[in-house]
Amino acid sequence: SNSNTFGDNRAMDTWTFVKGQQTTVTASVILKNADLMVSSLTANKLNILLGEDVTYTIKVKNDGPSDVNGAKFSFTIPQGYSPQNISFNGAGYGSEINTLALNTTNNTFTSTLNLPSGCEITYLVTLIVNNLSVEGNQNVKASILRTNDISDPDATDSNINNMPTDAQSECTNNGLGGSCNNIKTNNSVYITLAC
Repeated sequence: SNSNTFGDNRAMDTWTFVKGQQTTVTASVILKNADLMVSSLTANKLNILLGEDVTYTIKVKNDGPSDVNGAKFSFTIPQGYSPQNISFNGAGYGSEINTLALNTTNNTFTSTLNLPSGCEITYLVTLIVNNLSVEGNQNVKASILRTNDISDPDATDSNINNMPTDAQSECTNNGLGGSCNNIKTNNSVYITLAC
C-alpha cells in the first residue's frame, strides 16, 4: 500500500527530460579591418607674413580591406588662423557625411567621412594669418579615427572596452609602441609678424 508514503495525497511536479537530436548551427562572423591614414599634410608656402594666406592640402586614405562609414576626421590649426576657403574632393567615391567645420573653441576642423576601401580623399583648406602674437614655425595636425565596428592595424586601443573617441589615444594605446599613420603634423610654415 502507498498510503502514508512520500507524495501520498500531495501534488508533485514531475519532469522528464529526453535528450534530443544533436544539431550544429553555423554562424558567420565578419571582422572588419581598415588601415586608415593621413597620407600627406602639406602647405603651399613655407614663409608668409601676417595678413597673408596659406593653403594646406590634406590627403586621407582607407588602405582597406574593409569599407569605413562614419570615420571622424580632424584638422587642428594654430590660434590666429582664420578659414578663407575649404574644398573637398572625394575622388568619385569618398564622401562627407558632415562637412568640414571649424570649432573656434579648440581651433579644430572636424568632419565625418565615408571611405570605401582604397579611397583617398583630399581637403584643401585655405587660411589667413590675421591675429598671431608669436612668429615662427606654426604646427598643424590632421587625424582620422576609426569607427567602433572597425579594427585599424596600428590605431586600435588594446583595451577592447574603450570606445574610439580620439585618434591620439587609439595610437598611444595600440600595443605597438604608440606610433601610427592616422596622425600627421606639419610645422614647415614660418610666419613673420613684421612686414
